[in-house]
Amino acid sequence: MDGKKRGFAFIEFEDTKSLIKAMKSLNHKQIFGREVAIDFGLDKTTYQLKMQSLKQEEKNEPKIKKEQETESDTESKSDTESKSEGDSSTDENENEDESENEDEKRVNAFLKEFDSGADAFTKSRVKDSYDKNAADESSSEESEDSDDEDNDSDQELKIKQEPEEISFQTKQKTKKMYSNDVSEGKTVFLRNVAFITSEESLQEAMEEYGECEYNLLCMDPLTNHPKGTAFVKFKEKSSADKLVQASYIEPGVVVDGRKLLCAYAISREDASHIGKSEKQKSDKRNLYLLRVGCIRPDSEAAKDMSKTDIALRAQIEMNKKQKLKNVNFFISDKRLIIHNLPPTYTDKKLQQLFKKAGGKNAVITEARVMKVLKKTDKKGMPLSKGFGFVNFTKHEDALKALNELNNNPNIFTPQRRPIVEFCVENAVALLTKKRRKEKMLMQNKKRSEKKKEWERNQLSKDDNKAETETLHKKKEKRNRQRLGKKKAGVKFNQDSISDLKQKYLDKLSNKI
Repeated sequence: MDGKKRGFAFIEFEDTKSLIKAMKSLNHKQIFGREVAIDFGLDKTTYQLKMQSLKQEEKNEPKIKKEQETESDTESKSDTESKSEGDSSTDENENEDESENEDEKRVNAFLKEFDSGADAFTKSRVKDSYDKNAADESSSEESEDSDDEDNDSDQELKIKQEPEEISFQTKQKTKKMYSNDVSEGKTVFLRNVAFITSEESLQEAMEEYGECEYNLLCMDPLTNHPKGTAFVKFKEKSSADKLVQASYIEPGVVVDGRKLLCAYAISREDASHIGKSEKQKSDKRNLYLLRVGCIRPDSEAAKDMSKTDIALRAQIEMNKKQKLKNVNFFISDKRLIIHNLPPTYTDKKLQQLFKKAGGKNAVITEARVMKVLKKTDKKGMPLSKGFGFVNFTKHEDALKALNELNNNPNIFTPQRRPIVEFCVENAVALLTKKRRKEKMLMQNKKRSEKKKEWERNQLSKDDNKAETETLHKKKEKRNRQRLGKKKAGVKFNQDSISDLKQKYLDKLSNKI
């Protein structure tokens, strides 16, 4: 960073109401003589994808204008009439939106997100079921995207001009149409494509081998994130041959720092006969649990639900979908999150509630109510955040507890029902937590080993001390015995000398 100001900033609010209020009051207003534009923040991946779509629309504008000029006057009149009707309807909608409260706005936004996400989810599920007979994961991806690419080659301009929300029935009809891309040998399937690679940068790299008819990055329909694969169709077969041959010669074909794996695109039928062993795609992120526990505002289950609960559910679903756009997030199949907890609810009560709902054999490893540590009640206890987590050892027990408690009016109150869903986890945070736990275990192990070693040293010191004491006692005993013998010998000698002296004196006295 060079320290220069870029002319933009990011601001995070505690709640959505404050954000919308700030946008209404400050958007397109002048601050220090400059008109500011305020909008919702986007993650980097979504922003790059939207910029790519805008660039693509700019490229297609001249083609669309030419087709519009060829239309008849009657069609143009009908278009103007429809536009005027659309303008009047939009004005009415704007007036209605202004009268709606904040909860209803969030619900409407959620419904749009929900419908688009549900369509993408059902399409991806049907694709997965259609590809169950494929030989392996890579070949199924090639065949799955090659058919879509075949349809795009025949009617490329038409598809680009159509709106993004295409009904599932029309997609099924287009799948029946097959082009000759695969048989011509002009289409190449690319793997190991960098996630930052755009269609423009890919086309620039591919044009070194020949003129391209089109190129397509394969996107995940649910998360709108690149899969890391792509298709490129050349106008000449020799260009495709040159690309495939170059991929086998060092340094290979490198785009955005990634070495591409190139192969000729094959049809779905050929892919099913490549290998006899079937490999099903594994959903490592458990995205099939995305809609478990979700209740739409216009469904039967939401009829008796309060507006605050409907708005809260809508906000939770939108946040969950936004998180899952990041590949580091996944849905846990054993951990549940519960919202709308009463302020006085404790960890013990939460565990008892889910233990009863999960069954007698259900094992709960964790039940925690999240607290605000900085804020306390009259008793000095931390305040509850209104949600908590419960971790089971089995997915079946967690699913049973979810179905029993979710939207149950008899648990808390009919106006404040529990919202239970499978928890969205951050793989990076869990890995960090796991490493921290392993580090603590290693430190505890080292401490225990040091303590045991110190105890062994103390025991050895005590043993040595006891041995030295016994040896010292034995030595003292021996010394006492020796001294006793010496004293006895000295006494005997003194007695004998005194006797001799006495005898000598007696003799002298007799002589005298």
